[in-house]
Amino acid sequence: MYVLNLENYHWYSIFYNRREIEVTGQKPGLRNNHATAVSNNYIYLHGGHNGDIWLDDLYLFESTNNIWSKVSVFGQLPLARACHTLSKVDRKLYMFGGYDGIKCYNDIEIFDIETKTWMKNEIRGNIPLARNAHTITVVNKHLILFGGHSGNKHLKDLYVFDTENLSWYEPKSSGESPEGLRGHTATHLGNKIFIFGGYDGKGRSNELFVLNLEDFEWKHISDKDNFPGARQRHSSIAVDNKRIIVFGGFDGFKWLNDLHIFDASLIIENLILKQCEVNFSSQLKDLIDSKEFSDFTFIVENKQIYSHKCYKFLI
Repeated sequence: MYVLNLENYHWYSIFYNRREIEVTGQKPGLRNNHATAVSNNYIYLHGGHNGDIWLDDLYLFESTNNIWSKVSVFGQLPLARACHTLSKVDRKLYMFGGYDGIKCYNDIEIFDIETKTWMKNEIRGNIPLARNAHTITVVNKHLILFGGHSGNKHLKDLYVFDTENLSWYEPKSSGESPEGLRGHTATHLGNKIFIFGGYDGKGRSNELFVLNLEDFEWKHISDKDNFPGARQRHSSIAVDNKRIIVFGGFDGFKWLNDLHIFDASLIIENLILKQCEVNFSSQLKDLIDSKEFSDFTFIVENKQIYSHKCYKFLI
């Protein structure tokens, strides 16, 4: 396990007792494509694949004292899987999707943190296709699902799961959305979700898309020459409500360990400015040949044409 200090961007390992920091307790075995969720000072880790078998275990890491423990759980355990997601809302963890070497899943498994119990509840609504390597983003009491791979095709659908009434629905979205992706990241900042990278079945991407959560409108940020290289299976996190940190991934040829930081507030500012321009242009159209709001009148071929002084400033 490695730790990144966000003040000086210094990496250090806490696995080999460096800096007199040692991890103790019952450590999880080697694995990949597991799922994690953060709850206060704890990190929950579930499942994955160890190179031989698919896993269904649940571990807990306490970051204040660097202690691992295997969670003794109650209820019916979810089936072993990898490439799934684990999301925390209030005192519960919500598991969705994944792949077990044979099939993908689209069930919602709920873990109660207080009682340490796995629960199967009746899920209502328009349930998404089974998939793996998708993203789920927590927004208040909702889980926002995008993309993934069904086992047959890459997906570009968008769903919302309401954790209060345990129901799915598919919102109506607009704008330029990403192509079907797996292995991308989704980072929540303010009222937007930033989708970066991923694999579409043909190649890795370094495209950036922004989803506005107020109206579910997609925006494509066409500045990829200044973005990190194309990749999938990387990780990302939001910091200080304005920065997004991207680490690692796979570019199709090699595994990466690079770290990139971009100021998402600048992107949000540009999106706001562009929207203001659109709104301003739309409002100007309402002033064309409008007698009610006119400041002066042109006489053209004996015909009155009303205008507004703001057009003079634009000229």
